[in-house]
Amino acid sequence: EPDTLVEKCVITALDAKVAHVETKYFQQVVCGPGGRRPDGFIEPPCRSRSAGDWVAQIATVEAASITAFARLVRALEQFGAPSHLVAKAHAAMIDEVIHARLTAQLARRMGATALAPVIASSHAPTLAELARENAVEGQVAETFGALLATCQGQRATDPEVRSVFARIAVDEARHAELAHELAPWFDAQLDDRTRA
Repeated sequence: EPDTLVEKCVITALDAKVAHVETKYFQQVVCGPGGRRPDGFIEPPCRSRSAGDWVAQIATVEAASITAFARLVRALEQFGAPSHLVAKAHAAMIDEVIHARLTAQLARRMGATALAPVIASSHAPTLAELARENAVEGQVAETFGALLATCQGQRATDPEVRSVFARIAVDEARHAELAHELAPWFDAQLDDRTRA
């Protein structure tokens, strides 16, 4: 992908049928707008630089976050996470339903239409994949999303925009807090090599 920097790509084993390749790469992570993006989420294209289209893009990401939290709830239940963490993840999923509705309504009021999120099918995540997603999408993206929503809630000139983003800021901060609570639980489930 254009924003991916490949640092290392080495064939470690080769026979007539199979090549084993070790690759180390860095990929740009989108930190905004919105919150937790699920695996397989296809970022919506930027249609214009209008405020309405920007809010519509946020609505799409917020709708995708519903799937991210639904998958997280299922996985936490499957891997035997403490019930209070499962309950917080479920509450976050409900928050995202509200965020998606509020931002889609706001986008419509501003003359734009939110697109439904496109999420490619995904396999059931491993614990290691969940831990990585929690770090990237939870600890980093949700924290940044809370900061971004806080700024929007304070700086927007439109009272409705301020109100919507003030609500989202509080919820996204709680989602980031959940991600930080989940991190030590994930660490305790993983072996040293996987954690590293």
